[in-house]
Amino acid sequence: MSQLCPCGSGLALDQCCGPHIEGASWPQNAESLMRSRYTAYVLGRHQWLVETTHPDYREHVDADKLAEQTKDIKWLRLDIAATENDVPAGKKRRAF
Repeated sequence: MSQLCPCGSGLALDQCCGPHIEGASWPQNAESLMRSRYTAYVLGRHQWLVETTHPDYREHVDADKLAEQTKDIKWLRLDIAATENDVPAGKKRRAF
């Protein structure tokens, strides 16, 4: 049985956020980007967090620093209050 994706979608990791984190595909909308970033935190895949930080802000983001800063955090779940359909990842800012 495949591991469930930590993002809470109910899908297997390899059918949800896994391909994004592995670099096989890019999230198609803001929700899937947010889910993949949460999953990266849970799994300690900090390089994905660097890669998905806007280039204007990436200079100060470091995978090793993120690992150190989050090493004692226990991630419980991701709650998504609302989403919008057809919003490409990175194209629209929303509070979450």
